[in-house]
Amino acid sequence: MSNEKILYKGTFNWHGETLVLYKYAKSSGHALSLMITTLSSRLGYERNYVSNYFMNDKKDNYKMEEVKER
Repeated sequence: MSNEKILYKGTFNWHGETLVLYKYAKSSGHALSLMITTLSSRLGYERNYVSNYFMNDKKDNYKMEEVKER
């Protein structure tokens, strides 16, 4: 298994506001975790609150994509 990190794009719908983040990580799950941490800092909310907002199975409020670099 490679130690190379992949660039991921996360698009988040925060109460109607679209936020886009990019992170290098070894997996989409790790990238999502890093992005949740960044979002909580930028939005001024506890990490658990932001995580619960996006991890609620009843909402389709974020999308993770692997970015193909040239």
